[in-house]
Amino acid sequence: MQRTGDFRFTDISWHEVSHKVVDPYTTLSELLNKFLKIKEYGIILDYIFLIFIVDTATVHRARKYYSPKNKYLSVRRKLDYQKFVQANDSEALEMMALSFLDVIKQFPKWKIKDFDWQRLYADARKLFVEHHFIRESQP
Repeated sequence: MQRTGDFRFTDISWHEVSHKVVDPYTTLSELLNKFLKIKEYGIILDYIFLIFIVDTATVHRARKYYSPKNKYLSVRRKLDYQKFVQANDSEALEMMALSFLDVIKQFPKWKIKDFDWQRLYADARKLFVEHHFIRESQP
């Protein structure tokens, strides 16, 4: 679990896939925290906490919690378990990077205002392409 920095990640996963989650989300958080500072996109957030759910249980559901008072966004994202099980490390990292980008695209829908989500999306996407987390052709 990565509990410090502007971009924080953890997972809820079955033991069969937990090794596939840990290394990629560490790589993902290290890259984002090294090159991006959330305050450069707006002062309303101190950090984004993303929880990847990789299991078949129905008890763990996708959700989001935004606290303007405490200046953070916590999001649970469910990844396709079967695809994740079959994915190699590179494909698992790609799934998580794309999920992160999708979270950023949800800001207008979630009414997170006074935050330059388009620039954060563009900067994160550029980093992911440059470091081969995703392909140039991916949204």
